[in-house]
Amino acid sequence: MNLKQLKELGFTDGEIKVYGALIKLQKSTITKIIEHSGVSSSKVYLILDKLVHRGLVNYIMVDNVKEFHLANPENILDYIKKEKEKLQEAEKNVQNLVLDIKQTIGSQIQESAHIYRGLAGLKAAHLRLINELKRSEEYVFFSVEKSELEQEAVKLMFKSIHTRRDEIGVTARGIALPQLKHLYTKYLSSRKEYRIRFYDLTINQGITIGKNRIIIETAHPDAFAVEIISPKTAKSYKEFFNKIWKLARP
Repeated sequence: MNLKQLKELGFTDGEIKVYGALIKLQKSTITKIIEHSGVSSSKVYLILDKLVHRGLVNYIMVDNVKEFHLANPENILDYIKKEKEKLQEAEKNVQNLVLDIKQTIGSQIQESAHIYRGLAGLKAAHLRLINELKRSEEYVFFSVEKSELEQEAVKLMFKSIHTRRDEIGVTARGIALPQLKHLYTKYLSSRKEYRIRFYDLTINQGITIGKNRIIIETAHPDAFAVEIISPKTAKSYKEFFNKIWKLARP
């Protein structure tokens, strides 16, 4: 008789040997079970307890000695049914756990930093910042320098960024040097939900601040940006921006 199928149910080799011995003996004291199974006495006691718990073995007391009996073999099917039910319940519980883990992971932003080179990289960084915002949410920025804004390639890059911003309904506020007023008036007057103020603050790089991201950039001639992903740092930068915004003028 091949009892190896029981391994698929999680039975150990020792459990299969003890169960096989009882199939031959049908009823027996532990001494004969040890003899026929070849399993040590220290293990047989534990194994019989497991088989009794699974409903595959019964016992009675005869002269104060346990006599083990083979239970109805169909109890194996009952055991499988119970294990299936346990697995189904475990599956439901694990599905809920997986959802909880996903929600926890989703709500926690892993702090990190990335470097981008070239205008295509800068554009990608800005779009990542914008795309994580919802309609009516805003990002803020300190403008890049005049020499950069006057470059045609830079103008086209920012034009495409603001087009995307308009599409998803994200708003923006920016602070620029007073000498950039004519450029912003000319190129951004038609943009929706876009406000700009001017303040004589010297910052060598542009800084864009979103919900969880900050982009520190130089747009030309060697386009370069550092993207910092940190909600805490973004909040701090935005608080600084708002202080300057109160001092700035339209």
